[in-house]
This record gives sequence, structure tokens and C-alpha cells, in this order.
Amino acid sequence: MSDKTFKALLDVELKNRADLIKVLSTYLDLEIQENLDRLLRDREEHGSIEIAEEIILPHFESKMTESQVIIIRPNHKIKWSEKIKEVKLIIVIFLKKNETDTIKRQISQYTRKLADENYLEYLMKTETVDFNN
Repeated sequence: MSDKTFKALLDVELKNRADLIKVLSTYLDLEIQENLDRLLRDREEHGSIEIAEEIILPHFESKMTESQVIIIRPNHKIKWSEKIKEVKLIIVIFLKKNETDTIKRQISQYTRKLADENYLEYLMKTETVDFNN
């Protein structure tokens, strides 16, 4: 899988949601950076982004130059919201509008792994993420 599409940021110093937005912004187009907090809030209003206890999967389709899957593991749990108290693993999917079938297929194959508790446990403990495994 492409290093441009899949990224892992492990043991990142985050205190809260605002810190996460700052970290994510460094990987995003300016238009998305400016609207990221609103996009996150809108996404949560449409349904829970929590896929397992303390693990969230916000995902968006937008006008960006390239699709990305970014895994962020804070160096300690962070407070997220009133509904989702604490988070220890964040998996964000940014899907470019009109993305190629190849990239969509790669992202889809990867998201199937997220249904496996053992894989989620691996993400919470590993020193490096092997996206091809």
C-alpha cells in the first residue's frame, strides 16, 4: 500500500481534540485544514465515530488532492467529547471526491482489518505499523 496514502503517527503528544486537529492539519490541503473541526463535529452528528472502546474512526469525503488514511496513537488517552470520554487510538480516513477505484479498493481492504480486535490491539502496541500485513 502506498506510503502517500497510509500514515501512522505513533505516541504523539496530544492533550485534546484541538491538538489532534493541529497535527492532522499538517497533512491536509488548506481548505480542509480550515474546516477540520467543523467536519469532525458534523461527522459525529451523523453517527458515532467510535468503532471500539476508546478507538475512533472519523471519515470524510471531500475536495482534496489525495486520499489518506492516518493512524494517530496519542502517547496517553485524550478527552474527546461528552459522548466519547477518552480516546487512545484515532484512525482518520480522508477520501478524495472521484477517487480512483484502485485507491478506494486499497482503503476498503484496509478498513476490513479494523473489524479484527487483534489488529486493533496491534495498532495500540506496535512500534511501527506495517500496512501491507
